Amino acid sequence: MECHGARGAGNSQHPAVVGERALGDYPSARELHTYVEGHLPKLNRQGLSAADYWAVVSFIAVANGAPVPTEGVSESNAGVVKLHEM
Repeated sequence: MECHGARGAGNSQHPAVVGERALGDYPSARELHTYVEGHLPKLNRQGLSAADYWAVVSFIAVANGAPVPTEGVSESNAGVVKLHEM
């Protein structure tokens, strides 16, 4: 999480991915995945494998206390992995 700070709390150029200010626009892991896959990494957009994007989403969800299935977030379960209460 080099761009987002050592603990993902964000900085003046990059938003928080962990903590109170994180994930406000993403009610479920599906929406987060759509954003992450289309925008990250900043200098190589869409430069990761599909599995790596799901791993990033799983990491962010777990780091924020979301109930993530044992197998992690995937295409088949992303819609039901809620990132925060509405």
